[in-house]
Amino acid sequence: MPLTAVIHQSTCRNIMEALVQVLSCPVCLELFTPPVLVLSCAHNFCKKCLEKILILQNCSHVNGHFSCPMCRKVSRISYYYIFLLFQTSLF
Repeated sequence: MPLTAVIHQSTCRNIMEALVQVLSCPVCLELFTPPVLVLSCAHNFCKKCLEKILILQNCSHVNGHFSCPMCRKVSRISYYYIFLLFQTSLF
């Protein structure tokens, strides 16, 4: 195999690995499945993973505030949004 083909193959592999890393949820480590939720800190999570985070951090009892599991920045989610998040998960 020529050197240029090896370099091209290696570059493609690196790009694919980088894409998989960017398109994976940092909580479950799986590829994102819609809907993907973006927090105020710009970190992305699967809807189901964010639901688990809200439950674990008992978000409803702290005025909708919770810490991002990636950077620990406190984000606020309105009670209405929390209600919608859990309502849609029932179906």
